[in-house]
Amino acid sequence: MQERHGHLTGEEVVLVRPYLLAHEHCMHRHLQRERRTAAALASMGIDYDITAVAI
Repeated sequence: MQERHGHLTGEEVVLVRPYLLAHEHCMHRHLQRERRTAAALASMGIDYDITAVAI
């Protein structure tokens, strides 16, 4: 690890605001829930199209 002296510049720090990632996390959870629903219904022989439901 390189030792730093002085102040950090903007180019040295990667910063992603939490609210920018919130939508992505929400969509990931939604799609995961839809996949689980599809798997549960498939085990009962029911077709469930997640592309028609997921936005």
